[in-house]
Amino acid sequence: MGIHRNVIHPRFGNFILLGTILVGADLEVENALDAGGEACDQPIDFNPCLECKLCVAACPTGAIGSDGHFDFSACYTHNYREFMGGFDDWVEQVADSRDRMDYREGVTLPETVSMWQSLSYGANYKAAYCMGVCPAGEDVISPFLEDRGSLPG
Repeated sequence: MGIHRNVIHPRFGNFILLGTILVGADLEVENALDAGGEACDQPIDFNPCLECKLCVAACPTGAIGSDGHFDFSACYTHNYREFMGGFDDWVEQVADSRDRMDYREGVTLPETVSMWQSLSYGANYKAAYCMGVCPAGEDVISPFLEDRGSLPG
């Protein structure tokens, strides 16, 4: 688990899709092996989160703190604002506003444009910033480490 609260696979980083399979039978999980023949019932030797803090820098809401603190409400509000619960809130803000300036005090222009886009094209998740910059995982770490060596300081 990275400090951005996404699951990190040792090989693929956070570029994975989790799914669930429900089985109506007892399963033997001791000595279970993954597709590569590795034991998958044991904790990994290291945390693939590199503590590079790129996710901290990329988060547009400040939900991920450099000290490891995570503000779930900031992340949730940013990502789900344009779904039904957020839409209701936005409609109430429009209806309760005395005029354009009163509305603008509570809702920024980018928020308004984003809501319009979600109404026109459908709501979208916006949680890709922290995932997009995460260099953890064997398949993506090499370019990060090579580029990191060229950074000053």
